[in-house]
Amino acid sequence: MIKVAIGVGVLLLITAVLVLVQPGEYIVRRQKTMASNPAEVQRILADFREWEAWGQLQRVENSLITVDKESKAGPPTLTWSSEERFGSGKLTMAEVKPGESVRVKIDLEKPDLAQGEMLFHLEQNGYEVTVRWTITMQNSLAGKAQFLVSDRGESVGLEMEACLKRIQKIAEAWTKFRAKGQPVR
Repeated sequence: MIKVAIGVGVLLLITAVLVLVQPGEYIVRRQKTMASNPAEVQRILADFREWEAWGQLQRVENSLITVDKESKAGPPTLTWSSEERFGSGKLTMAEVKPGESVRVKIDLEKPDLAQGEMLFHLEQNGYEVTVRWTITMQNSLAGKAQFLVSDRGESVGLEMEACLKRIQKIAEAWTKFRAKGQPVR
């Protein structure tokens, strides 16, 4: 019985050490080149109302999403609450550099308290634009433990790739629409 208790204690100690040595933050990067221009893509990224067409949060059943336009109280925000895998939190439009980048602050409340940011960097390449999307998140103790059993970065990366494909489809459609001399909405 004592040997079993010692064995369980050693396993718990090893697990605790493995959790504690996981990195304090994780970074996921994805990119996509699209036949559009930086201004068109930036318009889609810098307006939370546009996120409904391409974002992952809107694809979760039973989620409540609220978008607040910029007001006297501060920059635009998008808040969400879901019983599904996304939990709840708030996105805040932190910085928009015209034709260059969009930075969004992330504040998660559930399932873990965590902060981070999204950075969309736009690079013009002739008649195309490459969107480089980076998500940097603090890794909570629970997040560190999760990394022992699954690669959170890989699942986030797959969701980012799906979003980038939807952004590409929207941006390219609007670029073609405007090229035909249609008015801007």
